[in-house]
Amino acid sequence: MKKHPAAAEYVTYPLIPLVLTAESEAEFKRKQKALEKWLAGNGSIRDRFMQLTDYNPAHRYRGIVVYNEITKQASLAFKNNIVPEISTAMERPVVFMFTGIGNQYSNMARGLYDNSPLFRECFDYCCNFLEPLLKRNIKEIIFPPASRVHESLSGESASRQRFDLKRILDPSRLKPAEPHLLDKTEYLHPLLFIVEYSLARLLLQWGIVPDALIGHSVGEYVAATISGVLSIDDALTLITKRAQLLEKLPPGAMMTVLAGKEELEPMVKANGKLFLAAENSPISCTVSGEEEDISKLEAELAECDVVFLRLSTDKAFHSPLMEPVEREFKQLFDKVKVKEFNIPLVSNLTGNWATNEQIGERNNWFLHTCKTVQFSEGIKKLLDLKNCVLIEIGPGQTLTGFVYQHKFKVKNPNALILSMLRNANDNSTDHDFLFNELCKLWVHGIDINWKEVLSFPAETAG
Repeated sequence: MKKHPAAAEYVTYPLIPLVLTAESEAEFKRKQKALEKWLAGNGSIRDRFMQLTDYNPAHRYRGIVVYNEITKQASLAFKNNIVPEISTAMERPVVFMFTGIGNQYSNMARGLYDNSPLFRECFDYCCNFLEPLLKRNIKEIIFPPASRVHESLSGESASRQRFDLKRILDPSRLKPAEPHLLDKTEYLHPLLFIVEYSLARLLLQWGIVPDALIGHSVGEYVAATISGVLSIDDALTLITKRAQLLEKLPPGAMMTVLAGKEELEPMVKANGKLFLAAENSPISCTVSGEEEDISKLEAELAECDVVFLRLSTDKAFHSPLMEPVEREFKQLFDKVKVKEFNIPLVSNLTGNWATNEQIGERNNWFLHTCKTVQFSEGIKKLLDLKNCVLIEIGPGQTLTGFVYQHKFKVKNPNALILSMLRNANDNSTDHDFLFNELCKLWVHGIDINWKEVLSFPAETAG
C-alpha cells in the first residue's frame, strides 16, 4: 500500500492507560493506591509510560488506571470487570466480525480518520484507488464538507452519559447529509468495506490479531481480505463493480424482523414473492422482496405485534432478484487471484468453516449474493470456541446484538462480545468509544500494544 503523507503525523491522546496486575485483590488494591498517590505528586508521565506499568502475564487480576493528562486525574477503569477466573494462561480465541448494511450514518468513523494516522492512510488509499472506477472521491459522501466535524481528543466524553434519549427517538437521526448517495448501493458497499478494513488494520497494528473471521453479507468481503484470500486492490475492485452491477437491478426492499425462522418462514412462503435473506439469530431474520410485498408483510407483522425494522437500502439483496447479474458477476473474477487462508473464515453461504476450494470458486461468491446469509449458524460455530472474544468491526452494535440473542452463557460463560465503533445515537467520540473497548479487552485477557495505541513518537517512547 502506498504510504499517505498524513501517516507520518502523530497524535497525542490525553488518556494514558497504566496497566496493573496482581495475584490477589488485596495486592491489586495496594498497587492501585500506590500508583494513584505517585501520580498526584508528579507532572507529565507520558515519557515514563512504560516504567509505570506493572504487568505480569502470570497474574490473574488485571486492571487499568487511566490518567487524563488534561484534568491531571487518575481513575481505575472497569473495576467490576476484574475477573479472577480469567487467567492470562487461559486460551482466548479472538474473532473479528464484519458488519453488513443497515447501521451506516454520515461521518461514521470520522474521529478515527481525523486522529489515527494509520486509519487515515488506509482510508485514503482505498478512496483514491476507487476514484477512477467511481469517477468521484467517495470520501466526500461519507464525510460531507458541509457537515465537517473534528473530534477533540479531550477524553472528557468517557465520563459522560453516552446515550441521548431525545436523539434516539428523533426519526431524522439516521438521515445523512446526502441520503440518496450514502444509501446508494454503488457507494455504500465500498464505503462500508473501507471503514471496516481500515479499522481492522488499526487493530492489527495494536497487536489484536484474530484467530477466526466472519462477515455479515458484504462484511464477508472484508473478512476475506483480512484473511489473505483477496488482495486489497482486488477486493476494492470486486466490491465496487459488484455494487455497480446490483445498482442496475430493479428496486427492492429489505427488513429485519424480530422473529425466528420457524415463526417467520410460513408468512414469507405464503406471500410467494418474499425471500428469507438472512438468519441472524434464533430470534432475528431479514426478509427481501419488492417494495409492495415488503409493505404487505409489514402490515401483517404490525397486526401480530411483531417488531420489525426497514433497512436503508433500495435493493432486495440475498434473494433470487439478484440472479440477473450472474454472468457479469462471475466475469469479475477473471482477473482476480484468490489465495489460501491465513486466518480461518466462517462462510455466510454454509454457516460452517469455509474451505480453500470453496472460497476460490466464483460460483460461491455469486451464491453468496443471492442466497440466505447463514450468520446464525456461523455464530454457533464460533461460540463453540471456549472463552472466545468476538469483536464487531463496523458501525453500531448490530452483530453484537445478534450474538447475544444466542444462548451461550451456560456453555461458554467467559465469552466476551464487544464492538469497536459507536452507533449513530452514541454521544461518545469515536476515539473515546474505541479506547474504552480496548481497556475492556485488556482487562479480560487480550494483550494490547498500548504504545502503538497512544502513537508515541520514537524519541519519547520510554
